[in-house]
Amino acid sequence: MTKDFKHKFYNSANEIIDLRNLNLFETTKAIIMISSNSKLRNKKLKFKVSTPNIENILKDIPLHKQIELV
Repeated sequence: MTKDFKHKFYNSANEIIDLRNLNLFETTKAIIMISSNSKLRNKKLKFKVSTPNIENILKDIPLHKQIELV
């Protein structure tokens, strides 16, 4: 994960990563990449997404317990 990517989406004030401006596939990719980061594995991550349909895609991925969609 590059610094630019992390800087662009991470809001340190309330620790929510805003992915609303990405399409469904890019959002899924970003959530998987960020959640797979070894430094963040023990932390529950909050993602702001544009569509609740992403939950259906992520439920089959073992990371779904580590993330929260808002």
